[in-house]
Amino acid sequence: METEYTKTFMMRIEDRFDIVGKGIVVTGLVAVGVVKVGEVVCITNPSGGIRLVKIKGIERFCEQLDSACAGSNVGIVLEGIKKAEISSGDLMYKISLK
Repeated sequence: METEYTKTFMMRIEDRFDIVGKGIVVTGLVAVGVVKVGEVVCITNPSGGIRLVKIKGIERFCEQLDSACAGSNVGIVLEGIKKAEISSGDLMYKISLK
């Protein structure tokens, strides 16, 4: 039996930074859905590796946000991952089982 799911948030990582005092920040355009501070999301790389990370913060043009929705170009502060474990083109998403 195949489990069906939908992506309730998806963003392709454009760049990543290690910022002193904040940690690992990834940037990109939210393509689908909404993500909120405190949520856990998946990051998948082209070779199929999957990591779970926690959203520690969301920023847009030096403004702190509680969430980001489709169409928003944002920086997302991550917890539980190192810069070397992320690359441009990786996909960040969360899923919901149907």
